[in-house]
Amino acid sequence: MDTHHDSTHPRGAVVSPPSRAAIYLLPAEARCLVAGKHFPLEAAGRDDPHTDSAPFRGDAPNNPPPEDGAIASCGSPQARLLDKIHDDRCATEVYANQTLPFVWELDAPYPVRRFNYFITRTGWDPAQALSRAQFEATPFATLVTPGTATECRRAGVQELHEITLPARLPGHHVVLAVCEFADTGDALYQAVDLRFVPYTGRS
Repeated sequence: MDTHHDSTHPRGAVVSPPSRAAIYLLPAEARCLVAGKHFPLEAAGRDDPHTDSAPFRGDAPNNPPPEDGAIASCGSPQARLLDKIHDDRCATEVYANQTLPFVWELDAPYPVRRFNYFITRTGWDPAQALSRAQFEATPFATLVTPGTATECRRAGVQELHEITLPARLPGHHVVLAVCEFADTGDALYQAVDLRFVPYTGRS
């Protein structure tokens, strides 16, 4: 069996800043949070939203994306506690407009179409389950890999992305980091808790 297409096979996680999965789950479970790509779309069977660009036309349509209330867990029974985290006890301290390194560890050099980074809206309610309405509709950062589904760059086993955070007032926010595969309908989903604090002039 091709384990790259098996959603129960470990594939990767965000290890820095530590994601909810990296903090609260066993490593094998943390690396299996897989659901359909093209978030925040809700329906399956959709082609890449950027089909006007020729290389994307050969990408696999998406499988069902995670449902509202199960975005952090991707609906995995072993990971449902990730959907119930309402505080920032394990959040990484950051400040507005900071450039923050995000480190992914992947289990193999998979053909990745893009990495998307979404963030919760100003005024979101941490007491409510993560839903599409809690996130900004468009990612604040996107890294696209060119080429057809069979030719596009294969992401390294460790991926480092220097991501500039958006402006936010002090408080708790969640970044949803999504790694979309080119040759399957799936993506990896990782929720990262951040605590925005006032900028104090540090570099």
